[in-house]
Amino acid sequence: MKEIVKDIVVKSLAKSIGTSLWILRIMAPVSLAVKVLWFFGVVDILAQWLEPLMHFVGLPGHSAIVVITGGLVGTHAGLAALVSMPFTLREATIITVMICLCHALILEGAVVKKIGPPFAKTVSIRIVAAFMAAWALSHLLPAMSEPFASGMATGAARPAEITWVAFGHAMADAAMSILQLAVMILAIMFLLILLKNVLTKTGLMDTCIKPFKPLMAVFGLSGESSYLWLVGNIVGLSYGAGVLKECIDEGRITQEEARAASYHLIMSHSIIDDTLSFAAFGVPGLWIVPPRLVMAIGLVWGRKFVKKYRQRTSMSLQ
Repeated sequence: MKEIVKDIVVKSLAKSIGTSLWILRIMAPVSLAVKVLWFFGVVDILAQWLEPLMHFVGLPGHSAIVVITGGLVGTHAGLAALVSMPFTLREATIITVMICLCHALILEGAVVKKIGPPFAKTVSIRIVAAFMAAWALSHLLPAMSEPFASGMATGAARPAEITWVAFGHAMADAAMSILQLAVMILAIMFLLILLKNVLTKTGLMDTCIKPFKPLMAVFGLSGESSYLWLVGNIVGLSYGAGVLKECIDEGRITQEEARAASYHLIMSHSIIDDTLSFAAFGVPGLWIVPPRLVMAIGLVWGRKFVKKYRQRTSMSLQ
């Protein structure tokens, strides 16, 4: 028994180190690049360009700063920006859904392209989905004129003056964040792979994912995607992609099944953490989840329809 446990732990650790390095090689340089863009004010410039689009979906111009911050940095950075500015609850709800649909675009797009859609396609789809959802909510949401909780968090402030000393401090902070990220990635990937190996070795994997298989059918995914869907929605897209790659390497899931799952997860991942984070500040959780699931389901089934249409067209031309 001890030998079996030791074998599972050793193999899980070895696999998690390889997968973690694969993720970190993508995440570290992207995180550093985003920090540089933020430091030199590129985020603010991009936000100014987006102001007309914000008005189109019924949001004030300064909401562009929040969306850009979330889009480039991540969900919690977007949340920090959101609660530091004046918004009504209705505006905050729309912005929240936009951030949930298109956050950490560069980072997650770079990770997903290894096992799913190309980088440009992933980013484009998520941005379009965010604005589509925002436009729909601007027409569907009831009047929620009460002020959203503001001034409760400000996030890291960009220095008023750009100097080499300030730049050095920013890069040191970035390096420390990357080091912490590396430790966190290794710990999470080890636990996820260990859990998967234990469930597989004991024959409990099928028992655990069986209740989710009907749900996967609704989503347009295979039953084998159940575990990947759970991982992606519990710990996020980057870690989900790592587990997805590991399952592909082991032959537990086909490349096409993995690609379909990745299309779903770019729309709907970390759904528990994201929803709770924004709900803690007063955003109605019931308005956060449905738009993400609708976009995810529509994207997967729409892709299936397009593929079948193309196959029929090519056959009729032959």
